[in-house]
Amino acid sequence: MLCYWGAQVREGFGLLQPDHVRHADFGGIRFMFPKSEIQDLSAGRSFVGFIRDGKVSVMRLRPEDNHHDGRLKQLQIKNDKITSVECGDAGAVLLAHGGKVLIMDKSTMCNPLKGLDNRKVIQITCGDQHSMALTHDGQLFVWGENSHGQLGLKEGQSGTLTAQHVQSLSGIPLAQISAGGDHSFALSLSGAVFGWGKNNAGQLGLGDTKDRHVPTVVSSLTQKKTVLISCGGEHTATLSKGGTVFTFGSGRFGQLGHNSFRDEHHPRVVAELWGSEVSQVTCGRNHTLVLVESSKLIYSFGCGMQGQLGNGQMCNQSVPLPVKLPTESNHAYVVGKLISGENHSFALCFKELGNDTATPRPNQIREILTLDYRMIEQWVNESDPKSWPKIKNEINKVFSSTASLNGSFLKTSCDEHYQTSVELCGLDFDLIKQSFAKLSENKMVLSEVVNVVQRTLLPSLNTNPAGVEALRLYLLLPELINRTECTECTETLASKILQLNPAALKVLENYWSKLPDDCLKGLVVLFRKESAKLIYRICHGKMNILKRLQKCVQVLQMLYKVRCITRNDMITNRDFIIHEINDLIDTLQATDVTTVCLWDGCEDLSEIFKLRDYYIGTLKVLVNFPFVADTISKQQIFTYLQNPFLEGFPEIDLLNFHRNKLHINRQTILKDTLFYLKIGIISFSINLQVQFVGENGVDQRGLSAEFFSLLSRSILTWDKRLLEVCENFLIWFRSDCTHEEVCDVTDFYYIGIMCGMALHNHHYMSINFPLALFKKLLQLSPTFSDLEELSPVEARSLKNLLEEDEEVVDELFLDFTVKGQELIPNGSQIPVTKINRQKYVDMYVDFVFNKSVKNRFEQFSRGFSEGCPVNAWKMFHPEELRELFHGSREYAWKDLRQCATYERCSPSDELIMNFWTVFFELSEENKKKFLLFMYGTDCVPVGGLSKLSLKIVQLNLPEPDDRFPEAQICFGILHLPKYSNTDILRNKLMHAINFCEVFGQSPLKGLDNRNVIQITCGDQHSMALTQDGQLFVWGENSHGQLGLKEGQSGTLTAQHVQSLSGIPLAQISAGGDHSFALSLSGAVFGWGKNNSGQLGLGDTKDRHVPTVVNCLNQKKTVMIACGGEHTASISKGGTVFTFGSGRFGQLGHNSFRDEHHPRVVAELWGSEVSQVTCGRNHTLVLVDSSKLIYSFGCGMQGQLGNGQMCNQSVPLPVKLPTESNNAYAIKKLTTGENHSFALFNKEVGNASAKHKPNPGRSVLTLDEIMIDRWMTECDSKAWKTKKNEIKKVFSSAACLNGSFLKTSCDKHYQTSVELCGLDFDLIKQSFVKLSENERVISKVVNVVQRTLLPSLNKNPAGVEALRLYLLLPELIRVLQKPQRTKLTEDLASKILQLSPAALKVLENYWFALPDDYLKGLVKLFRKESADLIGSIADGQKVIPGHLQNFLQVLLMLYKVFCRTHKDITNRDFIIHEINDLLDMLQVTNEDLTDMSWWLDQRGEINALQKLRDYYVENMKILVDFPFVADTASKQRIFFHLQDLHIQNIGRIMFSVHGNMLHINRQSLLEDTLQYLRQDIHSFSHLLKVEFVGEIGVDERGLSAEFFSILSQSILTWEKQLLEVCENSVVWFNPDCIHKENCDVTDFYYIGIMCGMALYNHHYMSINFPLALFKKLLQQSPTLSDLEELSPVEARSLKNLLEEDEEVVDELFLDFTVKGQELIPNGCQIPVTIINREKYVDLYVDFVFNKAVTNQFEQFSRGFSKGFPLSALRMFHPEELKELFHGSPEYKWKDLLQCATYERCSPSDELIMNFWTVFFELSEENKKKFLLFMYGTDCVPVGGLSKRSLKIVKLNHPDPDDRFPEAQICFDILHLPKYSNIDILRKKLIHAINYCEVFGRV
Repeated sequence: MLCYWGAQVREGFGLLQPDHVRHADFGGIRFMFPKSEIQDLSAGRSFVGFIRDGKVSVMRLRPEDNHHDGRLKQLQIKNDKITSVECGDAGAVLLAHGGKVLIMDKSTMCNPLKGLDNRKVIQITCGDQHSMALTHDGQLFVWGENSHGQLGLKEGQSGTLTAQHVQSLSGIPLAQISAGGDHSFALSLSGAVFGWGKNNAGQLGLGDTKDRHVPTVVSSLTQKKTVLISCGGEHTATLSKGGTVFTFGSGRFGQLGHNSFRDEHHPRVVAELWGSEVSQVTCGRNHTLVLVESSKLIYSFGCGMQGQLGNGQMCNQSVPLPVKLPTESNHAYVVGKLISGENHSFALCFKELGNDTATPRPNQIREILTLDYRMIEQWVNESDPKSWPKIKNEINKVFSSTASLNGSFLKTSCDEHYQTSVELCGLDFDLIKQSFAKLSENKMVLSEVVNVVQRTLLPSLNTNPAGVEALRLYLLLPELINRTECTECTETLASKILQLNPAALKVLENYWSKLPDDCLKGLVVLFRKESAKLIYRICHGKMNILKRLQKCVQVLQMLYKVRCITRNDMITNRDFIIHEINDLIDTLQATDVTTVCLWDGCEDLSEIFKLRDYYIGTLKVLVNFPFVADTISKQQIFTYLQNPFLEGFPEIDLLNFHRNKLHINRQTILKDTLFYLKIGIISFSINLQVQFVGENGVDQRGLSAEFFSLLSRSILTWDKRLLEVCENFLIWFRSDCTHEEVCDVTDFYYIGIMCGMALHNHHYMSINFPLALFKKLLQLSPTFSDLEELSPVEARSLKNLLEEDEEVVDELFLDFTVKGQELIPNGSQIPVTKINRQKYVDMYVDFVFNKSVKNRFEQFSRGFSEGCPVNAWKMFHPEELRELFHGSREYAWKDLRQCATYERCSPSDELIMNFWTVFFELSEENKKKFLLFMYGTDCVPVGGLSKLSLKIVQLNLPEPDDRFPEAQICFGILHLPKYSNTDILRNKLMHAINFCEVFGQSPLKGLDNRNVIQITCGDQHSMALTQDGQLFVWGENSHGQLGLKEGQSGTLTAQHVQSLSGIPLAQISAGGDHSFALSLSGAVFGWGKNNSGQLGLGDTKDRHVPTVVNCLNQKKTVMIACGGEHTASISKGGTVFTFGSGRFGQLGHNSFRDEHHPRVVAELWGSEVSQVTCGRNHTLVLVDSSKLIYSFGCGMQGQLGNGQMCNQSVPLPVKLPTESNNAYAIKKLTTGENHSFALFNKEVGNASAKHKPNPGRSVLTLDEIMIDRWMTECDSKAWKTKKNEIKKVFSSAACLNGSFLKTSCDKHYQTSVELCGLDFDLIKQSFVKLSENERVISKVVNVVQRTLLPSLNKNPAGVEALRLYLLLPELIRVLQKPQRTKLTEDLASKILQLSPAALKVLENYWFALPDDYLKGLVKLFRKESADLIGSIADGQKVIPGHLQNFLQVLLMLYKVFCRTHKDITNRDFIIHEINDLLDMLQVTNEDLTDMSWWLDQRGEINALQKLRDYYVENMKILVDFPFVADTASKQRIFFHLQDLHIQNIGRIMFSVHGNMLHINRQSLLEDTLQYLRQDIHSFSHLLKVEFVGEIGVDERGLSAEFFSILSQSILTWEKQLLEVCENSVVWFNPDCIHKENCDVTDFYYIGIMCGMALYNHHYMSINFPLALFKKLLQQSPTLSDLEELSPVEARSLKNLLEEDEEVVDELFLDFTVKGQELIPNGCQIPVTIINREKYVDLYVDFVFNKAVTNQFEQFSRGFSKGFPLSALRMFHPEELKELFHGSPEYKWKDLLQCATYERCSPSDELIMNFWTVFFELSEENKKKFLLFMYGTDCVPVGGLSKRSLKIVKLNHPDPDDRFPEAQICFDILHLPKYSNIDILRKKLIHAINYCEVFGRV
């Protein structure tokens, strides 16, 4: 059965008689049952073609200028059975059985296509002017036009009539091809999509509109399991395996199905089809069809103007809707294929397979040839002579085609091949191995395969593939070659691998990294064996194969890198070793020996030299591949390449050796060495010679070995401290040394030279560098394991961080800083969480090894390369290089005995046996000292101690027991006297290896008898905290430690620290030259010296004023202590943080580094520390629960209490006397310079125990007990005491700010910029109680007003100082009016004086207030504002600025209300007294107008004018505060301001004549634009309108009608500047500015017209959304605005925010909208559950801002021009919208109530009939009545009751022949006296529907 619909065609197409064609009930669908079954069909622009029984019939379709189709014509094709037909623009392409392609032109002549060379074609497709064919072996051929690159050949290539091969797709196993108008697509077997050609509408899905001339991967569709693709004229659709449809390209007709008519530049899911399992998709020119096979439904969308959508309508459709097929199709038939053409649609249906008469459906898509196990099995088992030619042919076809092989052995289980990407190859390696193993069973088959691969396949490999699937061959071939040992194949493959472009190589390495272990090992074996063969041939004199070796080793290097990344345990370093390299070295040495032997002879040595150079060249090549040789071989190569000429020629000039002799003094070895290096006389290429000054000795390597050993120690003990000793005695660069004056960064350069020289001279340096240094020298990146070596404690902490639960991670309070340095921008503000902790650890490691030592290492590395000038050292692995640098780490001492030789004695001699007995008894340290004594170094050579030589020579001297052993370092000889016994030998050997220095009193000035509660001292400064919370300081101020201000000198008088005013302090502490203060809520403030980061602020910059330590915010800090240059703090839970100098380990972090941020002492984690105290360079902490004291830091004077004189970097317990654990408890810890103290008290339960005194006194605060005491009756003496107490508390901001804290659950410790930490219930209760006593409350008010408020700090150091601004309103609320007003005025003034940062925090506090408190604040300031405005209205003079202050505070509260949406409404802010002010202004204006002469005569006019000006001045203030007036009041203000504005520019006749607009109704928009462009209009005056050819005076009626008609004209303007969206909302067309007929300034003029309408108090019938008015008022639109503009889009975004993670991922969204990137690289960033909210925000911003930037800017500029008053800002967006196009509420009864009558009354029959008819009218007709009556159907603000309606009865002789008439200017309706209600109804409806001019019919 064939169903079709669309443009008119000949009924039945000539396949059947027209009367046999049936018509469906709906949708214009026709269907028929042809006599012979249609196997395939295709429709193009000019033809439709059918295949029946292998024969093709075509019919020419009617052109647009002709209404007749051609006749069905059968093509005469001889001997060819046609299997497929594709119709294009003007012709067709036919595919015959056997793969032959025929071309049909416009005349329907068919000719074979040239250029395919008898290739078997399996698929064809046609575009407008180009075609494509896919061959059986996977090659793509193209022909036709190439105007936009649609052939995919290359840029600049012209069109062709001959089939051309698309080279760039070679190797890609294609599954399907499709051609569109002028673009093309190809789909691979693994779902990769390639597009090329025209891209003007984004139809290639690449995110832009740039044409592509070669196939390009559509990255957005990667891994989407694409199984079908279809191209339309300028759009494309794809289908994923699960049935998801993506569309992209032109959306002009809705053909993308996204409920819009916009283009899409990226593939986008058709959301309306989500969940439907679509099985087919096909694209017509401008429409799309999809099939849901399971439900037998076809959906259509796009252009439907010719009926091609099958919905019965001639319209476009932007969402998929079902095509209503005939009922027959749902019974016995199923849709086999959908076809869409230019303006037609077809559904080819077949009977269901269960039906008796059903025929199998034809295979729609034929696949390319691929290799499978069944085919191989057939080759192996049937390779007899008869079958062999056929098998050879098949082998040749498969193994000569890269595409066929790349499409073979896919891992189809679980659709894994669809996951093919740059990471996954999609191959089934088990199947590959099984298949090739089977193939190798038949040698003849295998031989033929190898022959084809070598001869055809390998040379054809594409080195620049378009897709990753082309790289599968590089994984398949090694599996095959490994079974053949084909040397040529391996070398050719290596060459081809290295020819790949960098991107392809990177992908191939990724594939290798994911290979199964045995496959990867097979690859290694393949290329290692080939490399070994080539080296073997080089050793045997084979020349000119070095490049081939280099290629194989280069591939091996790639594999080695992969192995290092994967850390594959199955493959070791040994698997890469090429042992034949040793043969090469042996051969080279033999060649050198031969050369020396023949040197004095007459033989020609040129051939030997040539061969020798060839060998050396080979070694130099191998240097670049360190993994192919073992350490011993590398050492030999290194030694050989250091000076090959010297090795071969002993007679070489030795002059240079004298230059390289260093004369060194042992005492100044480092200084002398630096001198030599700096004068530059050393040749680093020649071995060094050393001579110690004053000593005899020839350097035979012994002296230079000793030199480097001594030099190592000198470097480590250098006073510049360039290197530091870390944990495990490892050495690393000091990160902070370059800040010291004595240090120069070039010092690291010279250290590098010395280390390089040691390596070059084959000596060891006793500098225990970590492996990381050698990695960096070899340009490898250190890893976490390197940090474990360098700093185990740090590494363990980081490891724990990676393993801890989320809660623990959060409790560590870490951020992205290390030692005060930010790891990323704003790192100090970014907390470490469970999500980002891995990134933090990686960056921490990078910081330690790279960032923190960047300059030092760069200098060191430069010096190292200079000191060791032979690059061969770079061939070592880091582990090998470290071993070469400071020897092996394995001390196998028995090896030393085994390598020993003896002179004048034997191993069995008593002396020798005693020696070895004593030696093995030595400690490990002394054994190493013996090595140093013997060889000048304690380092073990590579290979172990067995590589050393030790000769023991017995000395037979008199008195041997008085002599010591002697060592000849140069020769490794030990001279051993013949000692009489073992003890003497032991003593002498041990000796040989260990040895061969009252304060005055006076009162402090400046405290003025203040009550001090705490004191503290630093080195040269002191601090005191008073009871009322003020901090005083005195002493030195060299580093700002007094906290006064920068530049302030020291003082001997106590000075108040003003910046901490208002902060309720709990504790103070002073260090060396720095200071700290702690607040009651745990805020920590630091200032002073910061050279080591002791202020915890992340840097080393001194601070001269108290600064909040943000890292300790909300850490519940309860105690702080300062040392000399370090600081410690305790949190309430007992967590200890330390920071500052760590030079002596005093921070307890198991390191000696400084910390610039507070860092948890990890070793104390879990212990509830109760006290901490800091000495100069050590720290003590107390764990009260276990009675343990821990100490750490400097212990050189025993101050750590551990019995040792050493420094200690981790907390360890102090062993206290046993008595302290019995009856005593530790009261206080105290530390000094080099002392520590613990003060004990007897336990409270002990009989003799006394109560412990309070260790720290707190500031005075207000509480319930104190208030209760004040409230009691008392005598005058007691009252005086109470008054004093009230004054103390209420005059101190600090005292009040420390009162009423919310201590439950420690909430006051959460005080921050968001939370204030106050208990508001307690505040309210306390102030209510205070108000009950008049005497008390009066005193409180007096103190607050006179002392407290004037003292408030406008720029507080901490947020706690802002609590007072929350407390005082609660106090004011309980006061009487006179007291309340004054305090409120002062409070408002102080609030507005706060710094911007403090104001922001105060707003946050208001935001978090309980509802009733916030409402009370609003009421307080609104009431005071209302009283003030009332006074102004009464003519009373008020203090300037007071009203503005109140309103400013009220504005702040209103902004908070807008954020909170609490139980407060806009009405709570309305000040109704504004109407009183406006009434008085109106009366005054009327008096001045009506009575000006009389007032002038009486001399009162000046006073009245001043009163008016006073009212106006205060009214203008209100404009900036729109929230305090309702809409009606704002309108009144608007009228007043407009009147004043016109008065200011003069009421001249210009307003009548100059602003008169003469307009033609038929060209109203054009005339208006022409008038505006003349720029003669005075926008400040009101507009007057006169319609050309009509009589009428504009008394607002004509201008109202003008703006109504103008609105319609703008909406129907052909330029389409505005578009009507959903719900009839109007918005700017984002695409219009790209049109030729559109100018962006058109929006400027639309803006002017809209502004004019508003200014003239008329309405525009343009339904702009609320978002426009928000933007005009500089407010940001939100998602709710998108709900109004586009409900479908908004609903989708809302669903996105609510969906589960799986659903979000399945939507395949990225950060693009309509082809535009929302953020850089947005098309590469998928939308996830984490970032979806950001995506939604950016989406909304795009719609309302980014997409219409130019349009809105012009509109806004025009709007401001048309509305020249600044009063616009006083309206809310909703009010402005209502002023612009009227109220949305039509209350028709209001019109009845406002009506008046003339010549009739409401009870007259005519009037009653009129209202009866009116209320019977439809809603639409009622609105037409408004248009008829007033010139606009808009409802004024306030409703229809604001309209005036006068009904005048007309007494004409023939009333029933007349129509009602309206006088728009005067709101008058002339109503004839109709004889009955029916006539009235008829005449009224006619009048309102056909009124054309000025209310007349």
